[in-house]
Parts: sequence; structure tokens; C-alpha cells
Amino acid sequence: MSADRAALDLQHMTERLLACRDKPKRQYFVEQIGRIWNPGRQHSSFRPFREPTRLHHPPTDASIQAVTSFASDPSHFVRHAVAKSLSSHPEAAVVSITAFMSLLGDADASVRIAAADGLCYADVPSNNAEKLVPFLQDSIWLVRWGVAAALSSTTYRRNAWDAMKTSIPANAEHIDSWSWRARNFVGELQTDVDTLAKLRECVESLGRRSPFGYATKALLAMAETRG
Repeated sequence: MSADRAALDLQHMTERLLACRDKPKRQYFVEQIGRIWNPGRQHSSFRPFREPTRLHHPPTDASIQAVTSFASDPSHFVRHAVAKSLSSHPEAAVVSITAFMSLLGDADASVRIAAADGLCYADVPSNNAEKLVPFLQDSIWLVRWGVAAALSSTTYRRNAWDAMKTSIPANAEHIDSWSWRARNFVGELQTDVDTLAKLRECVESLGRRSPFGYATKALLAMAETRG
């Protein structure tokens, strides 16, 4: 019953989105579709007590096409919503490579960051991998990290690792964001003495009671175990 209701909700939101191409509520419907796609948080101590129960349904071809059709919307808020929604489910991310490629060249930094995050879940085809390499030089670290993670399974893996190791954040509190995207480069990390030393230095500078550094400690443990 709930699955049927979720499918109907997704279809309804998709139809409403397509019907408001030039209306203010298009951002709202893009975001709502992303929420329907995204699996609910089953266990979270941060979940609001009165948060309404949401029904979830995997992306459909129609809903994905509807969302991606707004990738070139004049409003950067809508484009950001498109990137975030496509990133909310791996199935949507995998079939949205073209949209992500377009959004990576966006003038707004928040849109590029959201698109790069989505690429982390996508299986980048070989014919598109070369087109992503220039984005390894983006001025925003998060964009470079996301693109590098996406290229980790391509022939440009070496380029991706070079971009990762040269953009380790100076602020140790941001090191976990880097480590999460570097988890596909454990093989390179275990032979890179300088990068390993930088990561250990970052973790030590945080102290034992810091809420940061756990992803980096796990990455270091994997590198040392494989080594």
C-alpha cells in the first residue's frame, strides 16, 4: 500500500514540476522529488521529533528526465536543487552524467559542489572521463575532490590522485571531507609517504576529544593494513 502511495506521489510531483516550467515553485518540486528518491533515515539521533513520515520510491525514467530538464534553469537555486536531487540516489546519479557535466561548468560554486558530490556515485563512461579532467583544476576544493573520486575508476586515476594529494585542506577540521572522497585511493596512499605524514599530522593536531578525524583515522588504518 505504501509503495503504491509513494509511486503516486512521485508521479504527481513529476507532473506538477513539468507544469510549472516558468513558475517560482519549480525549485520546491525538484526538491520534493529528491526527497522521495532518497531513502529515509532509519536510525538518526538528529531526526526531528515531529518530522512527518515520508514515503520513498526509487527514481523512475520520467522523474529523472523531468528533473534533468531543469539543469539549465536561469535560477541558480533551481540548478542547485537539480544537482542535489540527482545526487540523492545512486540510480539517478548513474544515468545523469550529462546533467552533471553541464552543472560542473556552472558559474555558481554551490551548484558545482553539488554536481561534484553527485559524480561520486556515478559510473563515469570512458568517453566522458577525459571531459572531466579539466575540472580537477577547479578553484573549489570540494569540486576537485568530487571529480577526482569519480575518475578513480577510469584511466585518469593518476591525474585524479595528483589532484587529491595536492589539495589536502590546511584546516584539520575539514580533513574528513577529503578522506571520504579519497577512500578509493588507498593503494596510492599507502606508498605516498608525504601524504601519509600530512594526514597523521592533521589527526594528531585535532586531539583525542575532537569530533573530527574519524574518517581520516579509518582511511589511515586501511592504508596501513594493506601495506
